[in-house]
Amino acid sequence: MKRRYKRDYVILESKDSSFRLKEKTSPKAFAKIEMKEDKANLMLYVENVKYIKQGYRVVIIEDDLNVKDIGRVLVNENGKGEFKISFNEENLDIKAIALTHDKKIPLIGFRGRKLQDYEDIIFAKENNIKDDTIENKVKFQMKEEKIEDNIHKLEIDNDLSKENNIKDNLSNPNLEIDEEDVEIKDEDIKQELSREENEEVIILDIDEKKEKKKKEKKEEDCSREEKREEINKEKLEEEDILRKYTEEKIYFVPRKLKKILNKYKEIKPFMEDIEDTRWWKIDISPMSICAYIMPYLGYINYINCTLYSDITSLSYKYRHYIFGIKYSEEGKRKYYIYGIPGRKNEQPDEGNTGFCHFIPCDNKYKTYGYWVCFIDCKSRLIAMAEE
Repeated sequence: MKRRYKRDYVILESKDSSFRLKEKTSPKAFAKIEMKEDKANLMLYVENVKYIKQGYRVVIIEDDLNVKDIGRVLVNENGKGEFKISFNEENLDIKAIALTHDKKIPLIGFRGRKLQDYEDIIFAKENNIKDDTIENKVKFQMKEEKIEDNIHKLEIDNDLSKENNIKDNLSNPNLEIDEEDVEIKDEDIKQELSREENEEVIILDIDEKKEKKKKEKKEEDCSREEKREEINKEKLEEEDILRKYTEEKIYFVPRKLKKILNKYKEIKPFMEDIEDTRWWKIDISPMSICAYIMPYLGYINYINCTLYSDITSLSYKYRHYIFGIKYSEEGKRKYYIYGIPGRKNEQPDEGNTGFCHFIPCDNKYKTYGYWVCFIDCKSRLIAMAEE
């Protein structure tokens, strides 16, 4: 019988900036879940978190939204800490992992989709007490409203009885009319007229707001058309440049990809680089691991259809990876390249996920370098690059 082995990773993001160690650096955490036969191991690594003597509580949320407090992680003065725990369970169904302290959540990460109202789930006991108090307040308010309604009804009945008395007096010529009752009626009529005028003013205001919204929509539509025209102009300009400089090699980057790559540094990682290739260094972050668009690592996992790969663990170990574009002799895009840092004996997944070429960073020892994977620009599939 083959032994069952599964491995998964969860990146914890910062949710409370007051727990960061330094102003410019945000707290980070990385959880690794391994399942072997009848046991499950959870390892948590924390960085850049504010030092607290008693440490932070580690909480997990299972698939049935059951919350478990599994222990405490202690952090040193440099903001680093490690936590390990084993479970005697074949399948550990974890939906989320969080660090808590004093009714706050400094870090939390989700395995799969993000949970809504995760704070209410984690602090469920306290919320139950609060809900009871809120229900009591609502009941008390309902009682007060009923009392006020009864008082209001009594006042209306009294007013109707007064009006009937006045009508009876007017029908009888021998009886005297009270001037106070007549004045009260006049005041009521004035109030009703003022109310009708106010309602007409409110209706006019609503019509003006509707007209303003229509004008704003028209302006937005015009601005969208202008943006489209600008994009078309940019495309035409790029085509004109390509026509003018066909003899020279101009290494263009797609517009959507260029916006992302502008955030990262362009580098030359090798002593003897691949010809006609540009490289960028991508620092590790939750986006660079989880996002399923180029140049992020999730794109590679999507192509390989692998959930448990050495790609994420090695890139997280060295805190970066590289992304490159190789061009043909005519200056057109030929391959997209992902480079995972490591040593020659650290080949990701033994080459099963496309990382078959090792390029060293130095010519002398050739021990440290990058395992690279080539992706065809047209088919968007893993390809064997020309050596």
